[in-house]
Amino acid sequence: MLPSKNKSINRWKEEGKKVFGYMCTNIPEELIYAAGILPVRLTGKPVDIVEANKHHAIYMCHHARSVMEVGLLDEYECLDGIVNAYGCEGSCNIFQVLGLVLAFDFFLNFFVSPIMLGQTWLKGSICRSYRSLSKGWKNT
Repeated sequence: MLPSKNKSINRWKEEGKKVFGYMCTNIPEELIYAAGILPVRLTGKPVDIVEANKHHAIYMCHHARSVMEVGLLDEYECLDGIVNAYGCEGSCNIFQVLGLVLAFDFFLNFFVSPIMLGQTWLKGSICRSYRSLSKGWKNT
């Protein structure tokens, strides 16, 4: 179900809380929850890709272009931000383009997911991401 049509998400928003979308499974949802924000996986939907092709290369996967198309149709209007990690070129491009194209204020954060890096680096990356998420987005 799309975020704008989800009753649970709408109730969360009515309580004055923030909702962030994410595409990549490398996103640690626990960080988003810890910041008092509801994470919502952006999955797109089976639609004809028209508007997204104006902003995204048509050779990219249908999933990424579908997420873009749905965003351009204002189905993500309930989101307060997007968090992404490097998973594929399509999701990285979508992340950047959605941040530029959508007309409302958005929080954008790119989580750096380590590959074969030390535990100290991972802890620092997680701490930086948490500070970025919670800064200015506290639910009161």
